[in-house]
Amino acid sequence: MFHKGIVFFLFILALTNRRKRQAFLSLQLKTRFYLVYNLCIVYECERYWHSYRLLSCCK
Repeated sequence: MFHKGIVFFLFILALTNRRKRQAFLSLQLKTRFYLVYNLCIVYECERYWHSYRLLSCCK
C-alpha cells in the first residue's frame, strides 16, 4: 500500500509539471525496456518471433 502511495504521488507530480512529466515518461520507457530485455534473457527469442520489438532486443 505504501508503494502505491509513492507511485500515485509521482504520478500527480508528473501531471503538474511538463518537464517532470517528460522525465517520468522516459523513466517508464526505460523500465519497460528493462523488463522486456529481461524477458528476452529468460525465454527463448523464438517464443516472441511475432513481436519485432521483443525480437530486436534479443539480437
